[in-house]
Amino acid sequence: MPANADTSGLSGSTDESLFSSSHGLTLVDDVTDHESVISDELPAVLWGKDAGGNASKCKSNGATAVGLWVVYENGLEGYGVYGVTSSNWDASNVASSLVTSSGFLASCGAPSFLHTQNNLPMAWSACTNTFSTNFDVDHTVNGGSNWRASSSGWSRARLRFYCSTSAVACAAPLPPSPPPPLPLSPPSSPPPPLHQGAMAACPSNAGTEPCCGNDSRCAGQTTEAACVAACSGCDCTWVATTVDTRASGTRASIARALDDDETRASTLARALDDDECGATIEGTDTKTQTGEYTGPLPVYSFVGLYIVTQTQVHAVLAPGGGSETPDGQTYECTGRLTGGYGVSQAVDVSCSQSTHPLDATYTNAFGAGTCYSAYYSCTTCTIVDASVSPPPSPFIPPFSPPPPPPLACPCRRAPAPPAPLLRRPIPSR
Repeated sequence: MPANADTSGLSGSTDESLFSSSHGLTLVDDVTDHESVISDELPAVLWGKDAGGNASKCKSNGATAVGLWVVYENGLEGYGVYGVTSSNWDASNVASSLVTSSGFLASCGAPSFLHTQNNLPMAWSACTNTFSTNFDVDHTVNGGSNWRASSSGWSRARLRFYCSTSAVACAAPLPPSPPPPLPLSPPSSPPPPLHQGAMAACPSNAGTEPCCGNDSRCAGQTTEAACVAACSGCDCTWVATTVDTRASGTRASIARALDDDETRASTLARALDDDECGATIEGTDTKTQTGEYTGPLPVYSFVGLYIVTQTQVHAVLAPGGGSETPDGQTYECTGRLTGGYGVSQAVDVSCSQSTHPLDATYTNAFGAGTCYSAYYSCTTCTIVDASVSPPPSPFIPPFSPPPPPPLACPCRRAPAPPAPLLRRPIPSR
């Protein structure tokens, strides 16, 4: 393997030897990709050349696992270790198995392409990071990168490729990072639960229950029909559109409780207000294939929470882990579509960059500057500057009882008792 002479500042957060040994891997290719270089910087044969220099030794030696570790100059990184069989090599849409992953690769799953000399040495059905809305290892140069860059400013990226001929199912995981120090300020109180039993008459309980009234049977009703029929002789009113799910942190649970992507995404969007943008929810557990597709890779839908602009995908803005400043109005979208060859490959859904975010639907999503990642069911919101901290809550020390009152005469001491009299023994006569 040729030595990589440009690795300064690109080592990553884990020791190289520890990473390799803990997963039973061997480094076979080490490449630094440069934004200023517009030619292919990957070796023609990836996954380690064999003795003849024309084929991959990982494939020919029957590797049972491969690994990829990516480190960007700004500190962004991700690694993945994947179990493979002979059927995974040089075949399309034959997914490997995920062993472990971290960083931005943690939300990408296992790759569906694993090639030694094809244009796509490694590809995922849906993988994004701060600098790419469709991360794949690709011999075709895009924005100076061999991984489909969609944003500039990344400067350098180091890609390390590993393989092993030993099973890695029981490989020891990387040691966990130490937990962050606890804050010195007192902890904040947890938010109140969504359902709180008997409710006061409307509208005083608006925002805590979707069904409110002056009878305890109004509480806990989750549909309008059930709310109206909750009891006779009492007045239960359906106010679902005023529920503020931010107070209870239940966006994802509400979405998963609904039946299908279109319904749950639009319902979740109506439940959100149009003020402060929330934190990104990737929604990886809601991944669903949209149906038939015309290209080599399918299109998937996700239900979560994605902060975007008309021209910027969620991964490049601060709530999604990026560093770009929002360009224009920001939107909070609860539905996302993505595919390795673009959303337009799907038969049942479509994407257009000219569609307004507030008009976007599951079947006609809007592309935020690209149709590799499209969004729907959106409301307006404002990103709060995280660098401006709110004033701390006043700290009230715990109650301590007052000290006991001093003695009446603190300067005088009680007199010592007299010493006992010593009796001399009477001599015997």
